[in-house]
Amino acid sequence: MFDTGSTDFFLSDESCETPSCRNHNKYHKTKTFKELTDEPQEIEYISGSLKSNIGSDNVFLGDILVKDQTLHLGYEVYIPIFDSAEWDGIVGLGFTPLNERPVNEENIFSTLIDNLESHDDVKNKFFSFYLPENEGYITFGEIPDDIVPDSSHIEWAPLIPDNENPWSVRL
Repeated sequence: MFDTGSTDFFLSDESCETPSCRNHNKYHKTKTFKELTDEPQEIEYISGSLKSNIGSDNVFLGDILVKDQTLHLGYEVYIPIFDSAEWDGIVGLGFTPLNERPVNEENIFSTLIDNLESHDDVKNKFFSFYLPENEGYITFGEIPDDIVPDSSHIEWAPLIPDNENPWSVRL
């Protein structure tokens, strides 16, 4: 699930046995995985909580390779909505200021948005959702021509820098 209110990139770890993990794909560490901290993290969401270890690995968003993406690997997941959800994790699309959990030498972990902003393969520094009645999708760095044939008609509004309400715009 893509979540604009979070910076966490969460997946169930292969060791997770709680009910919220049972019916989902689990993350299996690869050769490129790196542990980032020895201390487990506890994360509280509106819908529940989880205990995780933090590491980084290379992940793909379609054709885009995102190197060293910080991952929360949940080994105890208590998120009731996750029990029956069709998605296998949470991909936070929030900005670094939402992060209150320092991890690495720079005192922050790398959010997906941070990584995409510095990525050469992403033409433009934005993401967009297409949400029709049935199935939709998300794009990174582009707006498909079949959805918006003339993107010059899109009106852009800069975000107001605000840690409490990071998606605020002036109307």
